[in-house]
Amino acid sequence: MKTVAIFRPESRIAESRKVLENLGFEVIELPLLVPRSKGKGPRVDCDFTLFTSRTGVRFALDNVNPDELRASTICAIGPKTAEALTELGVDVDVVPEVFSSTGLVESLKDRVIGKKVEVARSSEGTEKLINGLNAAGAYVHETELYYLEPPNPSYSLDDKIAKAEIFLFTSSLMVHHLLELAEDQDFVRRILNDGFVGALGRPTEETLTNLGVGTDLTASKAKFSVLARETKQALG
Repeated sequence: MKTVAIFRPESRIAESRKVLENLGFEVIELPLLVPRSKGKGPRVDCDFTLFTSRTGVRFALDNVNPDELRASTICAIGPKTAEALTELGVDVDVVPEVFSSTGLVESLKDRVIGKKVEVARSSEGTEKLINGLNAAGAYVHETELYYLEPPNPSYSLDDKIAKAEIFLFTSSLMVHHLLELAEDQDFVRRILNDGFVGALGRPTEETLTNLGVGTDLTASKAKFSVLARETKQALG
């Protein structure tokens, strides 16, 4: 049984572990992203409101009443984000076919010309979404709902990494935090390069490459379950 290290926030660890164990992997949990609320909610006077994560949904609805969003067209970057909104009493109007910032822009570009668009997300969001909406003729406002910081682990991260054979990264920030927390960055890079590294999306792949880590697989879709399944297939 091969051992996989995953670095997702604690709120995502349980479901990710289940996916991997169902595929026959042993899992080492090393959460590297801790979300912290900024105590803000999205603007409620916009024509469209975009959510890009379940964490963002949770923090947003801590600060605004679902009824305040009813006049807006609610957009979720993917089905999990849409599910989180629905569970908290917000009806979802748009989920793109491609679950990414580019997918959101593509699904909305003909509808947002001259419209006010609220983007409610983390402070680490890429500019692709904002730039794409601006290029489509929207009036864009961004609210940073939360930020992600590295944890303060009570264990040696280097020792844990050395026990894994497969490493799955789902964001660029995750890669940065891993190397920031490493006691010996060269050692950690060597362990990663000797193992199998999977990335969720081209930006994460590019970050790994820029930081000296080769990528063996980039998932064909921006879903953890797809990354896990394609890793299993790649390893036979």
